[in-house]
Amino acid sequence: MRFACVIMSFALAAPAALLAQKPQQKPTLTMEQAQKIALEKEPGKIESKELEKEQGKLIYSFDIRTATGLHEVIVDAMTGNVIADKVETPADEAKEKQQDAKKAKKKPQTPKE
Repeated sequence: MRFACVIMSFALAAPAALLAQKPQQKPTLTMEQAQKIALEKEPGKIESKELEKEQGKLIYSFDIRTATGLHEVIVDAMTGNVIADKVETPADEAKEKQQDAKKAKKKPQTPKE
């Protein structure tokens, strides 16, 4: 009888645990679609691009070299709206590289075979 109760509790708990997990959010726009939007906003040469999650939102971030300098254009990955378009100074670029390096250190490394 005890064994049956234990089995039942696991059987009932497993679906609840699966429902509690948040599904991975996927962008509705492709990188190519977002890139086109960013280049319409700031025509130039893309130096870097990435999909990331900031403040709970999925965004595409593009660094675009233009005649007036380096612009960071951020596109909402779900709606296609341009969230930000700002000129990055060399100090901004250095700060961003530092933050990226810190993020890379925090990510667990997969063992090499």
